[in-house]
Amino acid sequence: MKIPRVEIFEEEQKVGWLREFLKNIDIPALIFVILLILGFLLGGFYLHLKAKKILSSSPRVSSVEK
Repeated sequence: MKIPRVEIFEEEQKVGWLREFLKNIDIPALIFVILLILGFLLGGFYLHLKAKKILSSSPRVSSVEK
């Protein structure tokens, strides 16, 4: 069975852009972006835990009495 040349060319193009992207990627910039994202995630998690702790330690007001 012979595969048409068009399909082979399309497959090569799909892999080709990925190969070019990986070849041209800047490693220090990639590390910086990964650390930045991790920093945001850890910071958000820390603030979430801190807010949860503050909310749980404060006395609960069920209703305002008139």
